Amino acid sequence: MRKLILELIFLCLTTLCFTACQKELTAGDENINMPGSNGGTATYSFAGGTGTCAEATISGTYNKGSTLTALDTVIIKVKVDSIGTYTIATANINGIIFIGSGTFTATGLQAITLKGSGTPLAAGSFVFTPGSAGCTFVINFTATGASSGTALFTLNGSPDSCTTPLIKGTYMQGQALNASDTVVIKATVATIGSYTISTNAINGMMFSASGNFTTTGLHTVTLVGTGAVAEVGTFTFAPGTNGCQFKITTTAPSTSDCKECIYIPICLGSKYEYVDSMISPNFGDTGFTTTVIPRLSNFISSDDTAINGRGFKKMGISDGSTTNYAYLNCFNGETTTIDYQSQSITSGNVMTEINSVELKANASVGTSWTDSSVVAGNKLYRAHTIMQKDISRVLLGVTYTNVIRVSVNETVQTSQGLTPAGVTEYYIAKGIGLIETVGYGQNPSNGLTYVFYHSVVKSYFVP
Repeated sequence: MRKLILELIFLCLTTLCFTACQKELTAGDENINMPGSNGGTATYSFAGGTGTCAEATISGTYNKGSTLTALDTVIIKVKVDSIGTYTIATANINGIIFIGSGTFTATGLQAITLKGSGTPLAAGSFVFTPGSAGCTFVINFTATGASSGTALFTLNGSPDSCTTPLIKGTYMQGQALNASDTVVIKATVATIGSYTISTNAINGMMFSASGNFTTTGLHTVTLVGTGAVAEVGTFTFAPGTNGCQFKITTTAPSTSDCKECIYIPICLGSKYEYVDSMISPNFGDTGFTTTVIPRLSNFISSDDTAINGRGFKKMGISDGSTTNYAYLNCFNGETTTIDYQSQSITSGNVMTEINSVELKANASVGTSWTDSSVVAGNKLYRAHTIMQKDISRVLLGVTYTNVIRVSVNETVQTSQGLTPAGVTEYYIAKGIGLIETVGYGQNPSNGLTYVFYHSVVKSYFVP
């Protein structure tokens, strides 16, 4: 009967367009070198003359089919003879172009940044010339990731789009990827054996998988993402050597009022990773068996919903495989949760209806309140008390400050009367949310209290 309501919140809780008629470029077109253009009032010459640009700095990731971002730049140097405005561009080569503009306010050697845009058409090495008679630099475009191992296989859809890829996770600018950010693709195995498959690194992200194919024929492979999202846009990844392709679309961070409740933010795109310990006592010999389970909670959707005249957010919360929903409201520091037909991960009981104030963040230490929920036809009463405020908590080597500790005493009303259902303590950190949950029970043999459930946050991201 012990339902962890707060845990439910987290568990169930620049572009320029260039169009031109051009032939399809391939890696064999390595020596393409078309001049670009100049404009402006300044007079200058390129460091390196008509040869290689002197001290050119090339930044970014250049992959076939992946649209360039603000991170894809080339810095070159010019010798300015007279100050004034300038615009310097390369020709459109392999689907992309580099452009820089501004004003020279001093003469002498100056560095300028050319920003890339467009989508590379092919893999290979391509020569770019900024200006109509400038120096040159080379951009190397990659096509695929890598494959290794003893198995022989092909990725379905190669070399074009992967066959029905299943993309899971939330890809928001600035956030780190975790084990829930995956792409499932299909492979046809000719010879069994080990495999390692990785994509090219794009926009700060990479996807990879390894394992063993034990049978031939059709298989699915789950690629797990790593890294962090650098820019907003749509990016093409190619797993394996000459593999298929899939696209990942990244989004901007949420700018809504999701942090109105600063202790329990309800932000779309939030991610939490917990380590749950389920402790099963053997009352006969006082021994304990502990099962440790990793758990992910990703806020993947949000809809505004009116319930009894109050505004709630209907939050879709995924653990990477299933999605549950809860209705959340925050007003004056009070967070209210409404949920229906939710299953407890500790007891397996179904919470038919939850309507609970989880936290009164502005209340003082000692403040208490009660609520009730329906569990399989029985009433679950929960008495909340704020035990401590502004404390620190060290979890897995990380120190959390501005933490509120709430104790919840639970009883169940059945046909036999009221039955104690244990005590649960929640630790909630400002700006983060739930960081720790401890569930206590009573040993019927000796009346002593023991911990039956302990959950701690391992990592989190709040937009």
